[in-house]
Amino acid sequence: MITDLCATSRDRLESCPGAAGPVAVLDRVGVRDGQPFILGGDRSYDLQLNRFLRELPSWGVRAENSVLGYARDVMLLVRFLETSRYGKPIWACDGDDLRAYKRVRLWCGGTGAVSVGTWNRSMAALDKWVAWSLDAGLLQRAPFRYVDKTVMTPAGPRRVHVNAEMGQYDGVADLLWDDVRCFFDPDLMGLLPDVSVPDASRNNWQEVLDLVVEKGWKCQYSEGERVLPLPRAEAALSRPADTECPSLRVWLRADVLAIFRFYSDEEIDFDVDLRELQGQERLELFCGFFREIGRRLGKPVLMHPEGAHGHPVLGFDVEADRVVLLSEPLVK
Repeated sequence: MITDLCATSRDRLESCPGAAGPVAVLDRVGVRDGQPFILGGDRSYDLQLNRFLRELPSWGVRAENSVLGYARDVMLLVRFLETSRYGKPIWACDGDDLRAYKRVRLWCGGTGAVSVGTWNRSMAALDKWVAWSLDAGLLQRAPFRYVDKTVMTPAGPRRVHVNAEMGQYDGVADLLWDDVRCFFDPDLMGLLPDVSVPDASRNNWQEVLDLVVEKGWKCQYSEGERVLPLPRAEAALSRPADTECPSLRVWLRADVLAIFRFYSDEEIDFDVDLRELQGQERLELFCGFFREIGRRLGKPVLMHPEGAHGHPVLGFDVEADRVVLLSEPLVK
């Protein structure tokens, strides 16, 4: 047997006998139904590693899909260490192990190969485990190498500490301004084109809110004229029918704004002002925003002309892991 990812199930546990059965124990310690946990190949239960998974919501990973994704990423590294690194426990892994794992997952091809975007999502999960373990005193130092890198933030360029094994995109832009400028012409597209993530859920909405917080994007949540603290997605989507639709303003940078509107559980909607998205630099900022949302949700992010929902002209393609054209360029 090999390391596997499991989840608690009340339906199965309620049939267990005894006054202090498993369900009562889970209730006492506050473990939710469907909580993922990792079992080793010998069916052992790593108490601290699974405590990390339970505490992810207090570390900014609140959506159930995000918790499940982080758990799967950690489990896959544990499985790799077990099967390909002589059974080394995750608590003893180092940069050499991570580089070996990267060669297998990112470069070797085959059915287990992943895209750069998927690899970088797994790095985010492992970095979260490192930060949690250092805070808990379970690691004395970071097992992986980190480097300083300049990245664009809403406040401009900033030096950040990133995992040295993050995948690189070779600096190739998703789209070139000269090829797509017609799709950013307000006269052709309308001033406020519609952007959507179809086939969404409340959990996906929560993942977007988590992403906004994690990325440190400046934001403002409001219901009508009232500016309020950012709630959980379930609360924003459960408004009474006679109240105004809540909105969330997210600044990609000081002069580039996206406005999310909580119309429906089943589709994530936001709009942008094309006057704020002129030129290659702002196009790349816009594409980066699409990539962040699409990768987090594992879903396409589509831009439609204003008033022509259902006819996307460009969007994030999950398989290609980048923003692509979905329509032939227009002629003004």
